[in-house]
Amino acid sequence: MRAFAATLRAALSATAIAGFTAATALAATSVLVPTAAAAAPKGWTVYVDPRSGARLAYPEKLFPEETSLAYGTAFVGGEARLELSARVVEGIDDAADLRALMDGTDGYENVTYSPQGQNWLVVSGHRGSAIFYEKFLIRGDTVQGFSLQYPASKRGIFDSVVEGVEDSFRAGRPEMR
Repeated sequence: MRAFAATLRAALSATAIAGFTAATALAATSVLVPTAAAAAPKGWTVYVDPRSGARLAYPEKLFPEETSLAYGTAFVGGEARLELSARVVEGIDDAADLRALMDGTDGYENVTYSPQGQNWLVVSGHRGSAIFYEKFLIRGDTVQGFSLQYPASKRGIFDSVVEGVEDSFRAGRPEMR
């Protein structure tokens, strides 16, 4: 179970920023939706995951690099990283199951905020000198979410980014098989 939790965390949350080398080319499967940009704040881009249909808006100037991940896409800028992920997770029926997997998993020792409903979960806190904010939606056996990690020293910039990303995040298709 602990190994599964670590795998889930690696797939759904921000990895350590230190040591990350971002690919600068856009992934071939990326879908940027310029027509939906009107719904996003000025200077923000709406991204729709082509596999799951999950979507969010983000400030492209702060996250200029995009790279494909096994279960989604990462947007990187300087020391900040935003990930949009979706995967089938057997045995997860609700937010309480997902939260139980996170408990005791590396990276979740300093959680300071964690509200949840039946099918959604938010987890936020500190990882070293960084702040992280993650939101997950559970639909059937699919977990879709985003993770944003940034330096605590830049909280004044990124707190409003967290709000904008969270407000724009929408789950896609519940079935991904």
